[in-house]
Amino acid sequence: MLALADFALWVLIIFLVGFVGFFVVAVVMVVRLVGFVGRALFGRPSAENDPGQRRRDHHGRLCPQLRCGHVNAADARYCARCGQPLRVVCDVDAYG
Repeated sequence: MLALADFALWVLIIFLVGFVGFFVVAVVMVVRLVGFVGRALFGRPSAENDPGQRRRDHHGRLCPQLRCGHVNAADARYCARCGQPLRVVCDVDAYG
């Protein structure tokens, strides 16, 4: 009989942990959704999704593909994200 009571206690503990975990995840999702809607309504972009800031702070070569825009190393010939060939800044040799 004691083993059955211990089993019921463990089941109750696991149920409570799952219940609390569910509500923690739900609260986090609601907070993130409110932040997303707030940024969308008030026009304040998040730092990680602002492509203009990424383009201003780069020290390498930008991918010419509009949907990629990855900042590559300065000596890269191809984009590390999408494989697009990077354009040469000056493709004119000494003779024009």
